[in-house]
Formats: sequence, C-alpha cells, structure tokens
Amino acid sequence: MIFKLFDLDFAENKVCKKYRKDIFKKIAGLTYSEKRKVLKKVDLEFVNVIENIDMNRPRRLDFMTHSDRFYLSVRLSFVDKAIKEIKRRSNIRLVSRRKINE
Repeated sequence: MIFKLFDLDFAENKVCKKYRKDIFKKIAGLTYSEKRKVLKKVDLEFVNVIENIDMNRPRRLDFMTHSDRFYLSVRLSFVDKAIKEIKRRSNIRLVSRRKINE
C-alpha cells in the first residue's frame, strides 16, 4: 500500500503561486511606471481592508487564515479597479494636453 501524505504547505504554495501568476498576467501589458502606480494603489487598498477587519474576532473563512493567500486574493481583487483608474487618469491627462495644444 502506498499512503499519500497531504502536504498543506505544498497546497498553499500552489494556490499562492496561481494568485501571483494571475496578478502578473493582469499587469503585464502596462509600462513600468504604470505597474508601479497600480501596485502602490493596490497596496493602499489592502491597508484599508486590513483596517476594517476586526482581528480579535475569529474568522470563519479558511482562505483568510493563511496570511499570504489572503494578501494575494485581496490584491488580485483590486488590480482591475486600480488599472481602470490609472488608465482613466492617463486618458484625462492626454485629452487635456490635446486641448491645450489646439
């Protein structure tokens, strides 16, 4: 008989690797400065989420018990929103430059 051991650390690393890959796929098309702005904005949103969580109360969701997975899942959820806002600001800046040059 062969017994398979379930390695929890390996499973968590596999899930976290998928989150990281998804984040990098989403920001792959941006320039370096846009990536930096997006990641900075996402980190600020993450800090806002952490401030609103009551750490004294036990959490019922399993994905929140592993801090790295929680961090990556929150970052992934805010990446799209941050990209849209950065693109919107750059479009507004581009339109204002065109109006000035006309």
